[in-house]
Amino acid sequence: MRTKERIYPVFRRVIYIALFVLTGVVQNTLLGMRGSILLPLIPLTVAVCVFEHEYAGFFFGLLGGALYDLASPAADGIYAIVFAVLGCAAGLVMHYLFRGTLLSAFLLTLIFALCTALTGFIFMVLAKDRSGAFAVFRTTFLPGAVCSSLLLPVFYYPIRLLDQKLR
Repeated sequence: MRTKERIYPVFRRVIYIALFVLTGVVQNTLLGMRGSILLPLIPLTVAVCVFEHEYAGFFFGLLGGALYDLASPAADGIYAIVFAVLGCAAGLVMHYLFRGTLLSAFLLTLIFALCTALTGFIFMVLAKDRSGAFAVFRTTFLPGAVCSSLLLPVFYYPIRLLDQKLR
């Protein structure tokens, strides 16, 4: 019994890290080359934060943001900071206010994606050129946030199953 209590949390988090790295590679290479608006690191980060709560949510958010920063044209490290803060906030909200349901995770993912889109908009569009900026937000960043939020069930259900098996 003591071995399960020590090994299972470590094993679960190692699987999460491998999933983050795999998703970061897919997002930054396969989806990034085609100019895709999907950002699968956002729903993955929220799905992990739903089950791991605030402290682990902070570190997994930091990992997701760092992986997103590798291919992002925004300022260096900005997404790592944003993801870490939002990951901690998502973990806190899920731990103290909401239950770990798909609907509450979807709402958090949508908020997370909108905050990330707003950050990218501020640092990539408003900082460089203000002409037609809100049209760019409406046609590029907003659909990307909504489409990324729709990917949540792809990550939520396997992570929930993994959490139930290894808790």
